[in-house]
Amino acid sequence: MTLTYAITRIISFTLFKILFRIEVVGKENVPAKGSVLVASNHASYLDPVLLGCVLDRMVYFVARESLFKNKMFGALLRSLGVIPIKRGAFDKNVFKTIFDKLIEEEKCLCIFIEGTRTKTGELGEPKPGLGFIAHKTNSVIVPAYIKGSFDAFPRGTFIIRPVKIKVFYGKPILLSEIKIDENMVEHEKCKVISNFVMERIKELKAIR
Repeated sequence: MTLTYAITRIISFTLFKILFRIEVVGKENVPAKGSVLVASNHASYLDPVLLGCVLDRMVYFVARESLFKNKMFGALLRSLGVIPIKRGAFDKNVFKTIFDKLIEEEKCLCIFIEGTRTKTGELGEPKPGLGFIAHKTNSVIVPAYIKGSFDAFPRGTFIIRPVKIKVFYGKPILLSEIKIDENMVEHEKCKVISNFVMERIKELKAIR
């Protein structure tokens, strides 16, 4: 964990505790060591900070390349473990970075399973990208659900509301738990993995 990340994490958690009375359920389900993929819903710009500040280990994220246009802001994002990616394109260099983080360095990476923020607050369709990364790295997958961030700061608004936010982490998922037909083409295998994980996220959503 970088010094910048550690300081930002403490400040963010303190602010979120005051503003949103943030509560974390199932934090112990996230392994303290080893390669981990956190698969979460995505309802607000607040989500990456929420997921990162409540865990004791550094969490890496991917974000659209346009956020890195400003050199100073881009440097800050990189120091916080954010990896730039081109939207709508398969970037071999980015995936090599992701695979290195998970396979060689055994880091914790968060992927928003829907690919983008919801417009309605409801869960969207899972993208196969999560399944692709999990299949290639054989990482442990931890489903996560953020409740309240859409009400606090939904897409298309500039006003942050001080509503309660809860972050749920589910039981870790091993790829061996997921029934995958080996005759399937790779894209279909990835969809099966992502769909399986989304069902676990829906279970977390149902918790009150």
